[in-house]
Amino acid sequence: MDPLKEGVFKHCEELLRQKAAAYLEQDQALLNALDSEGKSSAGDKHETGRAMIQLEREKLAHQRQLNEIAFQQLSALKNKKPSTLIGPGSLVKTTLATYYLAVPAHPFFYDGQPIYCISPQSPIGQLLRSKKMGESFSFRDSDHEILEIL
Repeated sequence: MDPLKEGVFKHCEELLRQKAAAYLEQDQALLNALDSEGKSSAGDKHETGRAMIQLEREKLAHQRQLNEIAFQQLSALKNKKPSTLIGPGSLVKTTLATYYLAVPAHPFFYDGQPIYCISPQSPIGQLLRSKKMGESFSFRDSDHEILEIL
């Protein structure tokens, strides 16, 4: 794998791992809160508090599931071979920006320049898909030319 592409991949992987750890930590805090609510005996107020904590745990479980799916999608791209067509796993340099089509994440900085980590399903990801080097596209009133695909 290209060293730059590997760096962006590891960046995305680490961010997903950090999210997973944060979700586990939040879930543990909610479990602790649920346990302390269980020791209360305030009637309806007690039941409402337990229900709200349980609702938060369900939302968190959904976020954890989405993060796991993103991690699986990213892992599937680890050994993807470069292609002349843009698709999931492509690192695309354009005249205005550089994009990594994998999972949405914070930008990765290389030589002071951001590499935007985006989903292939994002609006710009959809515009980039199946394009080749030298082709152009417009996004938000800006014209981009594809300079390189890694």
